[in-house]
Amino acid sequence: MNRKTFALLVLIVGAAAGVFLRWPRAAATVDEPAKDGFDRKAINPPGLYDASKWYAHVVKVRGGTTVFIAGQVAYNEKKELIGKGDLSAQAVRAFKNLKTAVKAGGASPADVVKINVYIVNYKEDKIAVLEEGLNECFGKDRNFASTVVGVQALARDELLIEVEAVAVVP
Repeated sequence: MNRKTFALLVLIVGAAAGVFLRWPRAAATVDEPAKDGFDRKAINPPGLYDASKWYAHVVKVRGGTTVFIAGQVAYNEKKELIGKGDLSAQAVRAFKNLKTAVKAGGASPADVVKINVYIVNYKEDKIAVLEEGLNECFGKDRNFASTVVGVQALARDELLIEVEAVAVVP
């Protein structure tokens, strides 16, 4: 797949997700108090649908240490696949691994400011499958920017989902 085709796919998936999640609600902004020169603001601005139940359209951070978490998949510590052919089981394990990696970077799930989720052969109905995995890692606290991308394949044929993150530690 060339860059132009990939960019078009990202736009289509993003548009589909936007239509699926769009309904009117009040705009929301979540501010965390300044701590030692560190500020974080999650923003769902007027003019965009309120996504605060799932993520923030914008996350603004000043100060802190940035921690980049590589894509996490559904392997256990022995590199055995959890949930062969089962997106839900793989999502739960991938988010559990993400939580472990975030903590290893000296952060907590509450410090995450951005996640990217890659799903093989994504269709709109698969978005609901993410909820259990998101709850495993974040609970109901979703003050991060988020992107879900449908992909043709991941690094190994058996993998159905990969999740990466960026955290900022005060």
